[in-house]
Amino acid sequence: MKRLRDLEQFKDTGLVEVNMSPLVDMVFLLLIFFMVTSVFVQQQVVDIDKPSASQSHAMETESIQFSLTRGGKIFYKGNEISPVKIRPILARAMLMTKTSVVIVADEYSNTKDLITLMDDCRSAGVKNVSVATSPK
Repeated sequence: MKRLRDLEQFKDTGLVEVNMSPLVDMVFLLLIFFMVTSVFVQQQVVDIDKPSASQSHAMETESIQFSLTRGGKIFYKGNEISPVKIRPILARAMLMTKTSVVIVADEYSNTKDLITLMDDCRSAGVKNVSVATSPK
């Protein structure tokens, strides 16, 4: 390592350099740290018009979300699933924690499809099944 008095001789010539490598390495490490530790919000991928309600309230974030389109298609995490896969998904989730389900149903979806989806969730053992709405 060079001492301060050794650097004095290069003061007038302009040959003194600052090594930027450790700074760049530290910035990349901090970037990776914050990317890994941040919590990503799961956003809805399917375009659904939720019905509005005057008595709506915020739900807990630790819930499983199913989307029901006006055509009767069911989506889970952005992928279309068949009704047969609902119970295994919920059974796996209930092994880890107590699970609540939020159904994001389109305003013009068939009531029969909504009731069938709610019934499948309850028959899998989920006690708290809710339907998402938009506030009025």
